[in-house]
Parts: sequence; structure tokens; C-alpha cells
Amino acid sequence: MKFSFEWLKVHLETEASAREIADKLTAIGLEVEGLSNPAEALAPFRVAKVLTAEKHPQADKLQVLTVDDGSGETIQVVCGAPNARAGMLGVFGPPGAYIPGTDFTLKVAAIRGVESRGMMCSSRERSRSCAERPTRARGCSACSARLVLISRAPTSR
Repeated sequence: MKFSFEWLKVHLETEASAREIADKLTAIGLEVEGLSNPAEALAPFRVAKVLTAEKHPQADKLQVLTVDDGSGETIQVVCGAPNARAGMLGVFGPPGAYIPGTDFTLKVAAIRGVESRGMMCSSRERSRSCAERPTRARGCSACSARLVLISRAPTSR
């Protein structure tokens, strides 16, 4: 069975960490198979504002975006999303970010002759529940507080 650390804390009056609770559960005979933190996969992603969106010079279905991810510099991104437009907020994956939904790590690359320094990511690509709330992707209380404890009841022999 999987349950969140946040849910468990509702039912326990404790300030113990997830690791401490898992150790106690194991000590009383409940096997905890693992702890996972879904927010770790989201750590490199940032909310970015699209400043400009222009047609790619060598591709009909691509756009060249200029985005601001809050780092103080503007970043050029080649994007295939038809709904990308200036002024929108979205989730930006910088070079080095692992994209779970597509199973690859981003790098700086030229796409049809135009350099792309990251990726504006869809919910499918990130495969995370925060996807529909891009303004909460960084520090999202629904994700960052969720450590999943996986527990199996002991089997009787």
C-alpha cells in the first residue's frame, strides 16, 4: 500500500521525519519497502514566462521562444507546442534536467539550425500531478510535502 507522508502526519501527532517513522514501522513488524519523494524529480524545473514567441525560420511546426525563468537572463528555447505564446507561464526544464515522461536528459542543442537552451515541458513529458498548475511547480505543497511510504502488511505463515 502507498500513502503520503502528509496523510500520515494528519493521523500521527509527531514531528518525526519520514525516515524515523519508517524505521519505527519496521521496528514494530511492518515492512516498509521504500521511501520516495516525487518532488525530487521536479527540483530542476522552474516556472518561466514566455517573453517572445516567433516562428522558427526553418520549420513550420516549431517556434523560437525567449523565456525568463527568474535567473536574471533570458533563455532561447525551440518549442513545438502550438499553444506557446508571449505572456504565458509554463514549466521550463534547463539543460541537465531529466524528463521522466520521455526518458531523456536535456542538453543544449541546435534544432533545425537554431540553438535551444532547454525545454518548455508539458504535463505528459513531466508526468507529474503539478503539471496543470505551472505556478506551483516549484515549491508545490502538493508535491514537496509528499514522501511516499510503501508498506506491506506482514504475511501470515
